[in-house]
Amino acid sequence: GRSALVALVCDGFGPAGHLCSAFVRRAMPTLLLADAGELYERPQAVLRRAVMTVQHGLGACEFDTRASGTAVTVAVVLPLAEEQRVVIANVGNCKAVVVARAGARKGIVLAESVDHVPSNSSEAARVTFAGGE
Repeated sequence: GRSALVALVCDGFGPAGHLCSAFVRRAMPTLLLADAGELYERPQAVLRRAVMTVQHGLGACEFDTRASGTAVTVAVVLPLAEEQRVVIANVGNCKAVVVARAGARKGIVLAESVDHVPSNSSEAARVTFAGGE
């Protein structure tokens, strides 16, 4: 069967931040690995759906999430025939950086995520459009 590696970093904030992080840490891998076939075929869609499901689940938790939450970065490594595919999603200010580990590009940053912070103009516009401040 197909396998995948899920690496997850959570950075909770607020009075219940540790509970938010623990919830995401438990839920995210299960959601991502529920259907390995779809994960290989449509990894971005699976990641997006998992993030939305976890966000909805956080809102239904018994602890107060009005002043708490968690930033999260998740990387999924999909072994392919001769290479690996890495798909990354992040929410908040939890950055992922992909660095070449060998060859002529060793140590060079190949890609990095964009933090979802108000100082990022496109993020500020998204928040305002959604009714936030």
